[in-house]
Amino acid sequence: MTTREMSLTAVRDEVWAPYETAPVLTPAMVAGPASVPGEELGRLRTYLAAVVADRRGPVHTAVAFNAAYFGYETGGEGYGNGAFDLDGFPVVTLGGDAPALPVGALVRIETGSDPLYAEIVYKEGQRHDTADGPQVEPAWLSGAPVHATGPGQLGSGGPCTRRELLVPDLTVFGPGLCLETRKLKRLRDHGKWLNRDGHVVMNARYESAATAGRGAADAFVDHLLTTQRAALLDPNVPVPLVHLAGTTDEAGLRAALTALMEVVDQALAANDDLRRWNHYALTRARVGRGLAQDGPLGHADLQDLAGSVQRSVLPVGRRRGLGARSTAFTAVGPWLRTVAGAGQQLCDVEYAVSVCRANLALADLVRDTEHGLFPDRDVRVGLDDPFESGGVWRSHHPGTQEENHDPLVPAGLGWRAAAEPPAPVRQPEPQPAPPEEPGAEVASDQSTETANGYEAPDAVQTPAADDTTDTTSDQATAVDQEAETFPSQEAADAVRTPDPQAAEPASTPLDGPLPDDDALGGISLLRVTNSEESWQLTLRLSHLVEGTLPLRPIVGDTLRRLSDTSHPVRVELHHPGGELEPDEEYQPVALAEEGNALTSIAWPIDFFPGLRLTLQWPRGGLVVRLSTIELEVPVEVDGDLIHHAYDAQVRTRESAPGSDHSRDSAHGLDDRDLVLRAVRRCGLLTVDGHALLDREALPRTVHGTVPPAGRLTGLETAVQQLLADRKLYAATGSRDRTGLPHYPPRPGEPEIPLIGYDPRPRAVPRATAPHPTGLPRSTGAQYYVEGFLRRLPTGEEPSNAQRAAYRKHCQWTGKADGCDLPHGFTFVTAHARTSRTGSGVRIR
Repeated sequence: MTTREMSLTAVRDEVWAPYETAPVLTPAMVAGPASVPGEELGRLRTYLAAVVADRRGPVHTAVAFNAAYFGYETGGEGYGNGAFDLDGFPVVTLGGDAPALPVGALVRIETGSDPLYAEIVYKEGQRHDTADGPQVEPAWLSGAPVHATGPGQLGSGGPCTRRELLVPDLTVFGPGLCLETRKLKRLRDHGKWLNRDGHVVMNARYESAATAGRGAADAFVDHLLTTQRAALLDPNVPVPLVHLAGTTDEAGLRAALTALMEVVDQALAANDDLRRWNHYALTRARVGRGLAQDGPLGHADLQDLAGSVQRSVLPVGRRRGLGARSTAFTAVGPWLRTVAGAGQQLCDVEYAVSVCRANLALADLVRDTEHGLFPDRDVRVGLDDPFESGGVWRSHHPGTQEENHDPLVPAGLGWRAAAEPPAPVRQPEPQPAPPEEPGAEVASDQSTETANGYEAPDAVQTPAADDTTDTTSDQATAVDQEAETFPSQEAADAVRTPDPQAAEPASTPLDGPLPDDDALGGISLLRVTNSEESWQLTLRLSHLVEGTLPLRPIVGDTLRRLSDTSHPVRVELHHPGGELEPDEEYQPVALAEEGNALTSIAWPIDFFPGLRLTLQWPRGGLVVRLSTIELEVPVEVDGDLIHHAYDAQVRTRESAPGSDHSRDSAHGLDDRDLVLRAVRRCGLLTVDGHALLDREALPRTVHGTVPPAGRLTGLETAVQQLLADRKLYAATGSRDRTGLPHYPPRPGEPEIPLIGYDPRPRAVPRATAPHPTGLPRSTGAQYYVEGFLRRLPTGEEPSNAQRAAYRKHCQWTGKADGCDLPHGFTFVTAHARTSRTGSGVRIR
């Protein structure tokens, strides 16, 4: 038995056994993820990881909830011992017309004799006829609402129907209710109760268009409280909902269910051994095995999918006068069906596995680009519709002529192009004072969507400089975030309409805490193995001023136990492409008396707020290794040349005038710097570092109250100068009934003038001088895998066996990209490598 198999056996020994040990859902969980003790969340996470490993198909968040609530037993029994009235399950029929069912629904499939009992583990839209091939025609189907009847045409918002494909898992109720293989094959071949792939295609009825547009979690909660209510409230489940919620009130039950779904979702997302596409989870090992195979839908076919999505819009045969479409929409499910020999992998629940793996491949492909743009082909690729036909990806050529947006946030551009023709450019409203603004640059009202819901004007939109940082966790979660990120209540008060009668607060917002401090930066886990942990974090101004570095709790606790006066903790700093003093490269440091952080760190002078750091801690050691991530192409921002990956939002907030390594105060700043500091620290923040402030609220934001007329004149003069010098730009927003500003302006709200800061990063070609270390420069962001690369002496090459071992290792851990060893390195056992942006597929 290998070490990996023994570790998995140990995990299985700790997995919750329904009806034998305490339930994994607890009363603390009905208050939401933040209220769950670590031990309880750990038990749930361990159990769900075992469920994902045990299930035949991907595990949706709703399916994971079913497992934890109704007591799914791994090892073959499934829900076989659960408390269910099987005859009470809703009936689904191939080709039938029935109320829509969410993923996670427990159903009965009529067969003319013994019914089939199943759990719906996956579903997708089927309005695109798969017989037409992978290209979605007409294009308006991509992203269209359920009541769309044609390009830009909407039917009634009342009851409506959509054709949907449901993937049932027929084995979840144990061997006693599992149909024999030969009988199941006969049913599929007959094509009356199941289609030939073992799926159910039906016309799903929705009460209204609004109901059809709900999120998956809301739809499932409604289903539990209505159709599946008898099973939900059965007293024989491991722990009834009324006991968890402490109430029988309907609103209380709904709130408890919603919170439990959030906890289950977080437990899945926090497991580094799982990969997720939308709300579907698969083990990394499962993904890796699929990539390692040489047969259909293996690594070669997924690379072909990645290439075909780009090639679908490339001009061909130009010499003969032939052209190509400028925009194409590729549906993943139909594309998979074009692969020769892939039939078995598109049947039963394997179809859902194949779809998720293909979407993960495309997601990893575009994640390693700048806003989905492939500059060598001038093609931009992004997710357009996550539901239709297994997911629809949009390709456009020339990509450089399109606005930047997050390629993993479903854009629905197929429908929007038909339903929302480009609006004419509106002239901005005149500024109230002074009457003329010579030299002020007024931005267009047309806008570009960003990942966090803000939009930046076309005239100032620029790519975010830090595109080398891995943002998984799942960005795929950006779809569920709020449309706008608002400041805290304290900062909101600072940007409301000026009130001459308001009392002056004790301190101005310019020196107060940042309005979105908790949402900035943060720690993202990269890899946890038996030998080491690695993670990334964003350097903050407080870290530089105080000489501190936060640690993950488990790292801080372990270092505290291991270190003493004779064995201090050390920091090793690696800064490729930069310069470090000897006493900066290797530093003895201390542990904070409270909390999990290192202190007494001497940060290099060229480190700045927003710098991205990769940290590595060998388990059992007293060394924490820190490294920066060198950019392939440096950028210049506000006159500073930046060579390393950074967080644009943190840099905007914490590199404002008055903030440096030794201080963070507005004291002594002139009016120009006060205005810049106010906009950057208190304005609405976009994902690429733009900040927009209510212009009328500027005096109160700077001074904490309405200043005398002389001070108002000075601030307005400073604004005019900054607009003329293009240090700020003008924009138009709106104000809601509570006084909060919004950008872009909301319909029905009074419009207000805004002033915005644009970091305006400008690419600066790297000088041809050699790298300070004499080694090739890094071409991407570092990430860590199981294993490590060792640098070879100059002139030596790794053997073919080492190359093959490294390729297999990458595929087994679920990483399709980077199968070849980086130049100048060899593979020793398990550790780290550098990701490279390219046209290949990479599964993280």
